[in-house]
Amino acid sequence: MKKRADGRFQKRITLPNGKSKLLYSTANTEREAVKDFNRQMLALEDEHEKSLNFDSVAEQWATEHFQTLQNNTLISYKISLKRAKEYYEDTPIKEIKAEDIKKYIDWLTKQQYARKTIKERLAVLKQIFTYAVIKGIIHENPCQYIKLAKNIEKSKKREAATRKDESIIKSMSDDEKFTFLAKFLLYTGCRRGEAFAITPQDINYEKKILSITKTVEWLDNEPQIKNSPKTDAGNRQIPLPEQLMDELVKRKKQIYIFQDEGGVLYKRHKIIRGWNKMCKEHGISCGMHQLRHSYTTMLFDAGIDVKTAQNWLGHTDIKTTLDIYTHLSETRQELSTNKWYEYLKNND
Repeated sequence: MKKRADGRFQKRITLPNGKSKLLYSTANTEREAVKDFNRQMLALEDEHEKSLNFDSVAEQWATEHFQTLQNNTLISYKISLKRAKEYYEDTPIKEIKAEDIKKYIDWLTKQQYARKTIKERLAVLKQIFTYAVIKGIIHENPCQYIKLAKNIEKSKKREAATRKDESIIKSMSDDEKFTFLAKFLLYTGCRRGEAFAITPQDINYEKKILSITKTVEWLDNEPQIKNSPKTDAGNRQIPLPEQLMDELVKRKKQIYIFQDEGGVLYKRHKIIRGWNKMCKEHGISCGMHQLRHSYTTMLFDAGIDVKTAQNWLGHTDIKTTLDIYTHLSETRQELSTNKWYEYLKNND
């Protein structure tokens, strides 16, 4: 410790990260300066300890890592990060052991999260702890010892909308907010982001063909156009049925086929709120993605071959389409069997 020419006391200390730092005190005496420096050092120690808590380290990881992610992945990671921070809060990251990770996974399982979701949560945790190892905050990653139990349920297959929902959607007028969106999704099988990116220029009105060349992604609430669909196979052409053409022609002069006031893209919260409002008013219980499954079911019922269905749906792997077609075939056989048994029962 030394006294400077300007009257202040100065002391150089070494921080836990190995860097040095100068402390200054305006105390009148050396004894008071020592007390002041001790207070400052305690405050720095507290600050350092807080920086080693799980939520702080997780935020440091997010600051570096999130800028490298695409929007959809970023949204998923943000949710996983939020859940982990809520669970571990300000627990010192050094104190979190493999058994604590196991407890978190068990808690997620009890909350009945799907296996895919739990796997994503664990993947984010692994990355946070790997970051802590690289930064020298901890010596090993406690997540490396954790494997998901086999009894955790896999995500349930998304079901198509009910026949009742489909019937209501087909009969709705096109001029209400989001009613035409529902009908459009049902008759084209588009993903939500693909539908909101469609412009009149993507439609060949004479041949009744829709070209999917881009999608909308939402970063938190804000929409952004991505000039390519979800996958390479997403670049495709879809036939447009007559049921959609009159309304599509009416929207020829719009910027987007589905747009908010002023010709701008919808924010995420407006879509959710508008869809839920429309469903409540018309007595519909399905989500937007379920209509994509309804579309697939209609293709199957219409006898559209699996390769054509793959192209229209934009599936990268034909196995995805085959799995759905197989499931539908098995369901139809089961229904037929039940009808046969019911007939025999009533006519015995």
